[in-house]
Amino acid sequence: MIFYCLVIFIESLFSLISISPVIIRGDVIYLSSEYYCQTPFTNLPAIIYIAIRLFLLPILLITIIYICLLNHIHQTNLRSNRYHRRSKHNRRNLIVIRRLLLMLTILIFLGFPSIIFLIILIFTKHLVL
Repeated sequence: MIFYCLVIFIESLFSLISISPVIIRGDVIYLSSEYYCQTPFTNLPAIIYIAIRLFLLPILLITIIYICLLNHIHQTNLRSNRYHRRSKHNRRNLIVIRRLLLMLTILIFLGFPSIIFLIILIFTKHLVL
């Protein structure tokens, strides 16, 4: 229980520290017509930083965890000699791979609307690079 509380605290601290450069630099503006704050798409360095922080970093970490899990599963498969155990491990491998690929796919598709919006802004000349 203490471990999970510590992990939640560390994750919250990492989130606060990793988004603070955008806030400190003043990249977030208030949109009076929409009644909320947002980083404008015309501020390309801030948008790239946020995209890396929100999409690339989690995908990279999930991929690293995925590779470590596959290596661990492969090592346990090499140790098991019986057919039944191997078949059980293969089913477990398939379940792990499916779940990780589903998670990666969902995370990638969540980033598509922002990417499409940026491409539209670039082609309509509303975003100056």
